[in-house]
Amino acid sequence: NREMSLYRKLAQTIVVRVAETKIVNGRPVEVMGEVPREDIKTHLPALQKHDERLLQIVAGFKDLKGEVTYKKREEDNGGQKWWINAPVVDQGGLSRPLKSQMLNVYEEITSMYKDCHRINSQVLNDMEIPAKYINRLPKHARNVISRELVEALTTWRVFDIEQYLKERGVWNEKDALGLANRIEYTSLIWKMRINQPVSILGRIRKDHKAKIQCAQKRAENAVRTIKEKFPKMAHTKVEEVKIEDNTDVGKSVLEAYSRALESRASMLMERVKSLLDADLAAQT
Repeated sequence: NREMSLYRKLAQTIVVRVAETKIVNGRPVEVMGEVPREDIKTHLPALQKHDERLLQIVAGFKDLKGEVTYKKREEDNGGQKWWINAPVVDQGGLSRPLKSQMLNVYEEITSMYKDCHRINSQVLNDMEIPAKYINRLPKHARNVISRELVEALTTWRVFDIEQYLKERGVWNEKDALGLANRIEYTSLIWKMRINQPVSILGRIRKDHKAKIQCAQKRAENAVRTIKEKFPKMAHTKVEEVKIEDNTDVGKSVLEAYSRALESRASMLMERVKSLLDADLAAQT
């Protein structure tokens, strides 16, 4: 909670100076006032609201006392053995009021998780990609993605990234992240070509430039779809570079605050889901 409090206090200090009119001795006088920066004004109230509500939900778990106990259970996590506290519900399941409460809480947490994820994505999108990073990218898409994927993005009449994921057996966050990284690199490579100086672009046929623009937009949309399909996927390499190189304190605070709340909401979603699963098992 100290970490969350620090985020809030830092964000509240970030203001912009604007001219405003005040009445002094009965006469209008223009003075400089301070108001929250637009992104802080937009996102901070929502994040604070989610922060407070998530804490209330955690405190509300005391209602489970008497109906739920916990026991240690071994779980395999990527080859590592972890011991977790697994909920145990008495035969017959949770009482009807408590089950209804947990179902409502799960829906509420899911909604907050999605909103924190949305805010985090928007803040990251507003961060600049360092020029030094862009300049280190390969010159050609074929050096980053397969020939088949280059053709899919540039020549296929329709490119359905979800179908592509299914056909290639991309089911987990790790594989999805690897693909998202490569497609995002490709999108940046094509964007660089589109934004090259006019003297260079003049040598590129108009139809070829339009083809690159279409492919770049497809790649951009594909990355967005992958992130939506795998919401718990880690940040892409481009996002990591943005965070590391960012010098805007306000954006850093909003990104860290939304990410921390997203993580807390995810943890609570898993906790409530395991409880509902235990309730279902107790009824069979």
